[in-house]
This record gives sequence, C-alpha cells and structure tokens, in this order.
Amino acid sequence: MHRTVPMPDMEEVDLYLRKSKRIRTEDPRDLLSVQTQEELGRAWAAKNGKRVREVWVDNLSAWSDVKLPEFDKAVAAVLAGDVPILWCAFLDRFTRKGADEIVPILGKARVIFDYEGLDSSIERDRRWIIDRAEQAREFSQRLSFNLSATKATQRNAGSGSAGCPTALSSTERTRGSSRTARTHGATWSTSSSPPDDPYVLLSDVLPTTWQAVEYAEVPRGGSVAVLGLGPIGDMCTRIAAHRGAGTVIGVDLVRRGGPGRC
Repeated sequence: MHRTVPMPDMEEVDLYLRKSKRIRTEDPRDLLSVQTQEELGRAWAAKNGKRVREVWVDNLSAWSDVKLPEFDKAVAAVLAGDVPILWCAFLDRFTRKGADEIVPILGKARVIFDYEGLDSSIERDRRWIIDRAEQAREFSQRLSFNLSATKATQRNAGSGSAGCPTALSSTERTRGSSRTARTHGATWSTSSSPPDDPYVLLSDVLPTTWQAVEYAEVPRGGSVAVLGLGPIGDMCTRIAAHRGAGTVIGVDLVRRGGPGRC
C-alpha cells in the first residue's frame, strides 16, 4: 500500500466535524454534510501548508447535555499540545453552549473557525469568537423554547405535531390549504384568505420549508436534492438557493414546467 511520507517540518492540524441531528449509520463519515466539512478542512490544510493528523467526528447535538466523545478528545489533544491546531468548519459546529466552552481554549490552544475567518490565536479575534459562540447559544436556546412552547400549545389545543405550524390552527380545507387561520391567544379570531393567496404561503409553506432546509444543514456552496416539487418542495428549492446552496436539484415524477424551473 502506498503511503505518503510527510515532510518533517510540515505542521499538523486536526479536523473536528459534527452533524447535529442523529442519523444512525455505520459510520458518520458517510454523511454528506460531514464529508463536505472534511473536504473544506483538507482544502484549508493544503492551502496553508499543513498536514491533517486526525479527523474527529460527532453525530450529536452540541446544544443538549449529551456528551460529545470526539469533541472532548479533539479539544484535549490540542490543549495537551499533541497537535498545534484544531480546525472546525463553522463555529456552531464546534459548540452551541456559548462562552462556557470557548473561553477555556482562548490563550491556550489554536482553533480555526474557517467559515467565520476566526483564529483563537489572534488577539483581535477573541472577542468575535466569544460573541459568535454566544449568538449560537442564544439561537439554540430560543429555538428550544419555541419548540417546547409550540408543543405545549398543540397539546392544550388537542392537536398533534403534524398540525399547522407555530401556534396556527386551520379550519375548512380546500385543495390542501385552509380557508381560514386562527392564532391562539390573539386578540382576533380568524383571518380569511383564498387558498392560493400569498398569505397562506407566508404562514404555512415558508416556515415549514425554512425549517426543513435548516435541518438539512446544507453548507454554503454545497449541493442539495429536493424530492417532490409540490408547493413544499418548490419552496424548499428556493429557500436552499436563498441560503447559499451552490447546486439545488429538484426531483419529481411529474413534469411541472420543464427543465430549469427551479
């Protein structure tokens, strides 16, 4: 087996990769978003004359209290001086717990947050790293609260999680869309709207598709395939492109307007 012998003076770097939502596969390295992160990391190493020593991968949430075994090993290695640099594609892939996990590495280890262009060894970047880490924590905290509050509202209203999004209830349905929408706890009761009115897209399709793209974790410049190009799938292609996907592929068994529609 051919093995490349590194130059003795080539500095080493470890890569830390993470995907939030747990997907059960034999190897998390088979996940597309993880492979994309690794490609970005190896490209950074090649550009900066570094050699990749170790690749650490977690397929777990960085917000919950679940232990991240690969994260702990990666941080321990750079703090112990086993490797001089730890690279991460995005700061929120590194942590969503805010300054509590960021401050201990500042001044003690060099961590690169590639997308943000931040380097913990650069003095002026320290404040930005803490600020971005706190932003990621606040976003996760707000999302967790919103989900819990919405589920509580649904339970109180006797509806399940498959109902209308974000505290909305629907009444008479026509062609898949409600004629009216009711907001729980509001000062007004219902708002009438034709089934194909843009208001329906804003209150139903948009938040549904936005969250779908969020869960997919498509990296900026990456590729994504959307299976099914009805109203939800069509909007998913638009949201993915809006959020920076490089290639968006729409797949459907029914021709809906010819090639290039999305």
